[in-house]
Amino acid sequence: MKVFSLNSRHQKVISRCIDVINNTGLLLDTHLYSDSYGNEYVLLSVPQFSVSDPVIQDRTAFEALNTHTHVLSDLSKRDFKDLRVIAPHICRQLLTYLNGKYPGKHFCVFASAVLHDDFIIRFHQKWENETPYYDVHEGKKEWVVLEES
Repeated sequence: MKVFSLNSRHQKVISRCIDVINNTGLLLDTHLYSDSYGNEYVLLSVPQFSVSDPVIQDRTAFEALNTHTHVLSDLSKRDFKDLRVIAPHICRQLLTYLNGKYPGKHFCVFASAVLHDDFIIRFHQKWENETPYYDVHEGKKEWVVLEES
């Protein structure tokens, strides 16, 4: 098991992330919505869409697009680097919450960052015969991490 120690910079970035998540409440305010075909979607509580729309072809994308939160914007090089270290831990915390609130469901939780742009957290269920929303990758100006159950 990898030992994780926070330095003061990491703690400041985590604190900023927690403040945004707590102030918006978005990531922790989830509910089940069902469509007419019996699919149960775990979505944020204030959807900007209708689950009763005709057939949702890509359930993974539907959930992922409706469960994301822009946590931080205009990432500096330092924030970008620090977030890469702590993002898996933030994802694991959200995954633990989702698994506790929705036992029996399996989730993918992603954190993504683009240098000088946004740090975003999103999640979706693992749907049969569908691939995850993102490919995990890491580059000099963009990365995506995944934690899954």
